[in-house]
Amino acid sequence: MGQYVANALSSSYEVEVCDIDTVDVTDLKSVLDALRASSPDIVCHLAGLTGAPASTQHPHKFFSTNSVGTLNVLEACRIAQITKLVFMSTLTVHGDSEGGPVNERSPYKPLHPYAGSKAAAEVLVETYARSFGIKSAILRTTLVSGEGQKDS
Repeated sequence: MGQYVANALSSSYEVEVCDIDTVDVTDLKSVLDALRASSPDIVCHLAGLTGAPASTQHPHKFFSTNSVGTLNVLEACRIAQITKLVFMSTLTVHGDSEGGPVNERSPYKPLHPYAGSKAAAEVLVETYARSFGIKSAILRTTLVSGEGQKDS
């Protein structure tokens, strides 16, 4: 997914890519070093683990990467004075839609650790926006699949 976003943005913007294989989002210093090295105007945070089944097998790994990793990205942005962030979340933070269609005001009802880790990350993004003035956008996509998609 990140490569597709980077390719789409690169026609209009200078894009520098780092991913979960090159920057350990669970380590604040690693994230801060990467942001200080590139001094971006905006961070598009797509780093994370995906997959409901895998998250039930490894919940700690998912919360560590998706939630604590997001906290580290936000804290590194705060320290490096980067004030714009786009966060890729998931529609699954709302659970199933048996009660009808969901929208951005629908309550969180995560059904598995993957969705829970993303819901927790969203709360962190909202908290940093209010507390530290980091302008943010949260994108809740549906299932992302296709060429180039890899399982975590």
